[in-house]
Amino acid sequence: KEGYPKNSEGCKITCLFNDPYCKGLCINLSTQADY
Repeated sequence: KEGYPKNSEGCKITCLFNDPYCKGLCINLSTQADY
């Protein structure tokens, strides 16, 4: 869990690489307003 970005931008970047840890967060971010 350490070393993984928890903010939206960082999560988007890891999501592009299909990061398994950030995948769930990316789904939540996609349902929220993207800024």
